[in-house]
Amino acid sequence: MSDFDDREFKKRLTTLQKQIMPTLQEKALAVAGMQLLRDAVMVAPTVPLQEGWLRGSGSVHVKGKFKSESPAGKKGKANKGPTGMNNKDTAVVGFNTPYAAYLHEGIRRAGTHRVESWSEASSGSKYLESKMTMFKNQYRRLMADTIKKGKSA
Repeated sequence: MSDFDDREFKKRLTTLQKQIMPTLQEKALAVAGMQLLRDAVMVAPTVPLQEGWLRGSGSVHVKGKFKSESPAGKKGKANKGPTGMNNKDTAVVGFNTPYAAYLHEGIRRAGTHRVESWSEASSGSKYLESKMTMFKNQYRRLMADTIKKGKSA
């Protein structure tokens, strides 16, 4: 009886773990991040729109690398990328205007003045955070499907 030679299996498993899975994971995070960015613009409460600069400044970064920019609004200056997250398995979705955080929190500007009226009826505060709550399962499913498709390709 001969012994089973598992060297080829171990070699392929190592390749999968070191080369293929990180690439698929990065792609999956980018796909989910881009969907979150689209949802922030399209699903109420949407990113506020007055002139369009805020919506146009949206971007997605995965592991510190730029992946996509906002699908709507005047093309603003997309984020250059988060600092200190280059090696983490993280997607960062954000908007890059001086007032983005204030509007997300429902504050007119630095201080305590709350936003009472929005430029369009569907816009409002928590335009990113609310999508993470509403669609977290869909984002997870998008990531899982992206990885499954990549493994079978």
